[in-house]
Amino acid sequence: VQAWYELGLTEERRGRFSGARAAFARALELLPTHLESALALAALLCRSNVPAEAIDLLIGLLTAHPYALDALVMLGRALHQDGRPARAIEAFDRVLRFHPERVDAVFHRGASLAVLRRYDEAMGAWERVAALAPSDPIAVAARNHARSTRELLQIFGSQGA
Repeated sequence: VQAWYELGLTEERRGRFSGARAAFARALELLPTHLESALALAALLCRSNVPAEAIDLLIGLLTAHPYALDALVMLGRALHQDGRPARAIEAFDRVLRFHPERVDAVFHRGASLAVLRRYDEAMGAWERVAALAPSDPIAVAARNHARSTRELLQIFGSQGA
């Protein structure tokens, strides 16, 4: 299993995504609950714009590992990408119940809130990311999202929209 997983990582680094997908899938055939292979395959599926497949994979994985927080974050991201932001927020909220300071869950929860036009909550989430991990690269993105959202709200608010 580990060899197939490592081969998948190597194939992915080389830009051979079909080979990576096949290697991760083979690892999961041998051990369906191999967390690392499932997460790597789910991330690859999301990057390949097939989040529905990632969602199915992650739901199966979470059945075996209900507290796999990395899988829950990935599930939230896949649900967001698949156009289901409210369900994504549910996944992020579950992560945050166990680890309220997990910045990736807070950040992506903000993105899903913004899609739902809950802008004040989204900005609050992104500002929280910046406060929790000010030197982390995700904090830079969070500050940029919060600033852009605030500016857009000011522009459209001043136009009566």
